[in-house]
Amino acid sequence: MNQEMIKETGGSEYEPIIREMIRHENMLVHQRMTWLLAFNGLMFAALSFAFGKPGSIPLIHSLCVFGALICVVSYGLVVCANCAMLRLQRLWNSAKPCDYRGPGVIGIPETTPTKFGVFGLFFWGENWIPGLLFAAWIRIYWIVG
Repeated sequence: MNQEMIKETGGSEYEPIIREMIRHENMLVHQRMTWLLAFNGLMFAALSFAFGKPGSIPLIHSLCVFGALICVVSYGLVVCANCAMLRLQRLWNSAKPCDYRGPGVIGIPETTPTKFGVFGLFFWGENWIPGLLFAAWIRIYWIVG
């Protein structure tokens, strides 16, 4: 699907398709965030059992590294989904019919978090949660030594 296809056909039949694609990407973000928080909850629970026990430093370091890696992967996947939603929104805004008076394909007006690259996306929506958890794992690793 591209701008020419939308403009050639009048565009209105593509509105529900683009809206459904955005809904799918939003569900992916939701699922990824749910898994991120579930994994981190389990990892923090394991950390609480290991913390302070003799000989547990290697286990704590392993948990910290694994927790930080999960955060990095989750951040990348959530940013990809948000970029896809932004791309779909821009596609619709650039190719929608001039006489279109219906609602937009997404609830918020187009924003431009990508003008600052990946760092601009960090503070957009729920993208900051993996970064916050990543910082927590790094801090714990540093405290344990």
